Amino acid sequence: MHQTDAPALLVRDLTVSFKARPALSKVSFELRRGQKLAVAGPNGAGKSTLLKALVGLLPPSRGSIEIHGHAPQGHICIAYVPQRTDVDWRFPVTVRDVVMMGRTGRLGPLRRPGIADQQTVSQALRSVNLEALAGHPIHELSGGQQQRMFIARAIAQEAEIVLMDEPFAGLDVHSRDEVLAILDGLHDVTLLVALHDLSIAASHFDRVLLLNQNAVGFGTPSEVFTPDTLKSAYGSCLRMVKTDEGLLVVHDTSCTGET
Repeated sequence: MHQTDAPALLVRDLTVSFKARPALSKVSFELRRGQKLAVAGPNGAGKSTLLKALVGLLPPSRGSIEIHGHAPQGHICIAYVPQRTDVDWRFPVTVRDVVMMGRTGRLGPLRRPGIADQQTVSQALRSVNLEALAGHPIHELSGGQQQRMFIARAIAQEAEIVLMDEPFAGLDVHSRDEVLAILDGLHDVTLLVALHDLSIAASHFDRVLLLNQNAVGFGTPSEVFTPDTLKSAYGSCLRMVKTDEGLLVVHDTSCTGET
């Protein structure tokens, strides 16, 4: 049962280590229901490690995680979308099969999907514009369709917290914008997305966690994406510049300490 007065997600001094070497160190932040968090940082910063710890796939070495006031174990309210490279796309299942997997936690091990479950899955497919591809094998999907399928699975799961690891990697601009539009419409869902594109983080998320093994910055995009914090995370002088086409990340070669 959720604690009604507790944050959707509360992380205190989280440290995750591999062979005594920390991949994350003393990371703390808090999210309320419906907030959307971009988890940004360079390669090896610990973004995927953080998501796996939140969903319970990796045990913390130190610190604590609370999901609606409880430890992250046995929660059917959390949906996790791994990187597409971690999925075996040759597995013989259809798009509808994958979306139906989102109902597993609510069905239990012995129940078969009923009419209400079928309707929930159909509605989830319609919400991401994939109903026409419901019977297709998953290997036939494009990258953007694959991500929309996983979002549909989270919707069918009735997930309240959705974790996505690099969902925009390898997508063309049109597919990326389709996925972003769907994510923007998930108003009651607490969303955490690990990504590399700082422009997307600044323009589509109300909170940003900037990682480089530890938390370099946490807050609104304008609070986090300052020259000092960007330099701390990436080791070079980056700046966010507003243009007619949106925010642009530029490398400032004239900043202090660079030639």
